[in-house]
Amino acid sequence: MNSADADRQIEQMIAFIAQEAREKAEEINIKTEKEFMAEKLSQETQASIAIRAEHDKHRKEYQIQKRIEKSKALTAARFATMRHRDDKINDLKREVLSRLADVSKDAKYSELMRFLIAQGLMTLLENKVVIKVRQEDINIAKKELPTAINLFQDTLQKASGVTPSVDVKIDASNFLPPGPTKNSSAASCAGGVELAAREGQILVRNTLDHRLDIAFEKLKPTIRGILFGVREVLVGKKPAETHKGAVSLPK
Repeated sequence: MNSADADRQIEQMIAFIAQEAREKAEEINIKTEKEFMAEKLSQETQASIAIRAEHDKHRKEYQIQKRIEKSKALTAARFATMRHRDDKINDLKREVLSRLADVSKDAKYSELMRFLIAQGLMTLLENKVVIKVRQEDINIAKKELPTAINLFQDTLQKASGVTPSVDVKIDASNFLPPGPTKNSSAASCAGGVELAAREGQILVRNTLDHRLDIAFEKLKPTIRGILFGVREVLVGKKPAETHKGAVSLPK
């Protein structure tokens, strides 16, 4: 082989090696590009997932917060409505009490006092009783006491055949609060009596104020229904009648 052929073969080998190098470099570049794009896509996908998860988290937190705020507002509205109703009922009770104070000015108040004393004695069924009244009612109590005792004894005699003996005294040193006066917050009593036995261990309040408290407590559902209407009954039953102008609780 002459030198020219040797040089030609060397050049061919160099060209082949260079081509192989170029192809290998291109293959590496393509592989690197693919790996880079795959890594980039993976990172973008992970970032997108993270952003979406964070967005969902904030959205759920926002929805929960809105539900909490709505629940708080609804609860506050219900409490405000209940407070408004209680205020109206208390206003009504004060109005009734102010009118009840006029009962002691009626001519039949002495007769009422007699029955209140007799009823208290029948509730106590004690041999020794002390009666407390308002200072302005002491003369009425003294006048009606004998008749009230007779009424008590006659009633029990007819019911049981036994006439009980009872010693009743009127406390002339301690009195119930006086009748209510307009625009005054001092303790007051519209009338009636308190009866005590066994040195005050047993007490019967038969005042007009206490009887009003009992009546109001028993009639409170009816009073609410008249003032504010009756809420609907359970599913499957006909809705209760609602009074005109009634205020409904928030649902």
